[in-house]
Amino acid sequence: MGKSRWFWAIFALFLGVRLWAFAAGDNGIDFHHNAFDRPLYVERQVARGDFRPDPVYPPVHFYLLAALRLISTDLEYAPRLLSLLCALLSFVPLWRLTRRWFGDAAAAWAGLAYALFPLGVRVAVVSLEVAPYLLFLALAFERLAAAWQTRATDRRAEWTGVIWLSLAAATRFEGWIFLPLVALLALWRDRTAGLRTVVLCAVFPVAWLGYQWLITGRPFYFLAVSGEISRVHMAAVPLAERLLAWPRIVLGATNPLVTLAALGGFVLPAARRNGGWLILLFVVSLAVFTARTALGAAGFNETKYAAALGLMLLPFAGLGAATVLAKLAADQRPLGAAAVALACGAISLFQIAGDNARFRADPDLRAVAAWLAENRGDRAVVIGTRDQGFLFLVGRIPPQARLLASTDDQTGRIDLNELQKALRAPGEKLLVYDTIPDGMDFFPVLKLPPGGEADALGGHFTPLRQQGPYTIYAVRELP
Repeated sequence: MGKSRWFWAIFALFLGVRLWAFAAGDNGIDFHHNAFDRPLYVERQVARGDFRPDPVYPPVHFYLLAALRLISTDLEYAPRLLSLLCALLSFVPLWRLTRRWFGDAAAAWAGLAYALFPLGVRVAVVSLEVAPYLLFLALAFERLAAAWQTRATDRRAEWTGVIWLSLAAATRFEGWIFLPLVALLALWRDRTAGLRTVVLCAVFPVAWLGYQWLITGRPFYFLAVSGEISRVHMAAVPLAERLLAWPRIVLGATNPLVTLAALGGFVLPAARRNGGWLILLFVVSLAVFTARTALGAAGFNETKYAAALGLMLLPFAGLGAATVLAKLAADQRPLGAAAVALACGAISLFQIAGDNARFRADPDLRAVAAWLAENRGDRAVVIGTRDQGFLFLVGRIPPQARLLASTDDQTGRIDLNELQKALRAPGEKLLVYDTIPDGMDFFPVLKLPPGGEADALGGHFTPLRQQGPYTIYAVRELP
């Protein structure tokens, strides 16, 4: 098969696997339906005419979703299609980067590893910011590879790479790790011309810190919020588990065979000669993640954070696989390549299928959403379950009809007094409440008899529908 045919064949596999995950899975990663929270926030802000991004999250994905909201009223599938498009576009710069450094065979193996990258598949089909982040990173790394291919730096390619890297940092905060490292590398290559690159690297971080200061009075507010929450959750986790968490997550997120191939590729002369700076970015990123987790300033319960680490491994995995297979006798290479591809594919597809099943929406929950979409009328809705975002969006509840929609994306906690005040508002309301223990940690526990009417919190509760653990109540204020 010719070189271009390998590209299109692997790209077809890349697309096919993600379309399968898009259709078979649902909009969830790490926690059920947490990917609905961001579109929910954007829809609320657009409805208010407020286009200021949440200071806890970088702005690029907010504006991408806001622009999408102006084009399409659908916020269940349209944001997922945006992620899918970004994932498809990211395949090209990764292929070009690997081919530039290590040749066509390594590019084909890196492309195959990316096509079957379990975490890469999951982030490509959910409405989070990870897929755009990976696209910007892949574009940045490809341009920096072009800029630093020889001793004479290609300034245009370097600055283009820094712009893409700044967009990545404006999409996820892990991207901030790369900007100072790239600035130092540019200075190391040329102390005079590199100063311009340093200034370019500083533009977004300085602008965002200024925005944080104007909005919250604290330039590092986003770090303080995430750190405070993580310290609460990490207090009981043993230090040894914290230290081993990220290496374990990376090993499982990419496919163990791919990770081993990448580690083998790291030590090859071609890797150090061409991609030494990318190895440095990977090692420093992993060290920063591990250090923050060890200190309790960051958790490890969300595997999506490992997506970028996995992406950086792929070129070296391609090099490692191509190098091993090149050492086989010519008549043994096709069989060896088929064995490697089948083993890698079997492991990854098993994991992808498991993720598709794991993040499939509960049929009872979908039935509740369908009931709300058909029967809500003009009544306001209170969602007393952990799946607030899912029910608001899939149930087609407009922003003005959402009572107690969580404005705190970090904790989502609702005070009992807030609930009581909302339920005492004039007019009939709907309350969706569940009896799932792990779903009650942000919503007050209500003493309501299942299937029976009750008076509580100054309101009269009438059950309208029972669906599995979910009950839909009509709530009227007591006279």
